[in-house]
Amino acid sequence: MNLILFLCAICLLGLAALSLQAGAAGLDNTAPAFDLPQHGGSRRVQLADLKGRIVILDFFAHWCVPCVRASTEMEAGVRQYYEQRQGNTHGIQLELLAINLEASRPEKTEAFIQRTGLKQVWDDLQGEVFQKYGGSGMPFLVVIDVTGGKSGDVPARVVYRKAGFEGVAKLRQVIESIGETPA
Repeated sequence: MNLILFLCAICLLGLAALSLQAGAAGLDNTAPAFDLPQHGGSRRVQLADLKGRIVILDFFAHWCVPCVRASTEMEAGVRQYYEQRQGNTHGIQLELLAINLEASRPEKTEAFIQRTGLKQVWDDLQGEVFQKYGGSGMPFLVVIDVTGGKSGDVPARVVYRKAGFEGVAKLRQVIESIGETPA
């Protein structure tokens, strides 16, 4: 029980640190490139391969208690929701990439994946992508607009990043705003 309380305290400290960091100047909204291996497979995914889509990065670790709820709700309330609707209201397809940060205890990671129902799982076992995107607490979620804007030439940009889970409604609001024409 003490271990769980300790891990929750670490997650909360990360949330506070990210809130301070997000308020400070210097967090660029250009999405850094990434190249991640498939968890337990041979495929790889790169940000460049996802052009024309909305990409959500859901960073998790098997020991992160709040990650269970976040990943479960992300899978059902975001990935499945937008898959059934064939994209957001502007017709933009969505990719949800669950990203495992934990190399130890692979059996625990497998149990987490089964429990949450995650479909696309990738590994960032050194935490490089997590750090590139400013991660400091978990769960850590990032929404990236890879549509290229009206001209198609705009670089991929981070439109949302958050340590902690604000719920599916907040993420749907962010997702629906991608592709809107400014008034």
